[in-house]
Amino acid sequence: MKILRFKLYFIFCALTLSSIGFAQITPMQYHRDSIANRIKDIQAIHTPEGINELVEVEVNGSKQWLSVRGINKSNPILLVVHGGPGSPLMGMSWTYQKPWEDFFTVVNWDQRGVGKNFSVNDTSKIKSTMTEEQHIEDALVVVQYLLKKMNHKKMFILGYSWGTKFTPAVVNKNPDLFYAWI
Repeated sequence: MKILRFKLYFIFCALTLSSIGFAQITPMQYHRDSIANRIKDIQAIHTPEGINELVEVEVNGSKQWLSVRGINKSNPILLVVHGGPGSPLMGMSWTYQKPWEDFFTVVNWDQRGVGKNFSVNDTSKIKSTMTEEQHIEDALVVVQYLLKKMNHKKMFILGYSWGTKFTPAVVNKNPDLFYAWI
């Protein structure tokens, strides 16, 4: 009896699905603008004390971009220093940093010659400056710019991959500018 009931149920389901054209259903396709607008909505900062800026800064003869985001600009600054040196995180930071923005003003920095900085600089001119020492000097300029802009005395700095190679030297040169190195 149970087997017969199962067979009848299976036949009913098969007939029902075929009658509504189940085999002809195609996945929904989204236009790029629709997806971009959805990401923009997800990224929106809705607090009056918040900050959401994309800033181009002159850093030691090179134009460099910073993304500055958080729900309250009086929160401590967290400078995220990407890996690579050719692996910027700014373009995908929306996938992981939103919870951090509740507690920090999160800054993603596209370092010299990569990410948004690649197209605004003459890479043949900065090629010889792609050194660890230059990245340390650039980071210090970025740190001082952010502290002044946000009216803070100290910040946190987070190094990722290549960022862990030179950020300890940044902290060691000016330890009074940092709460911690992560």
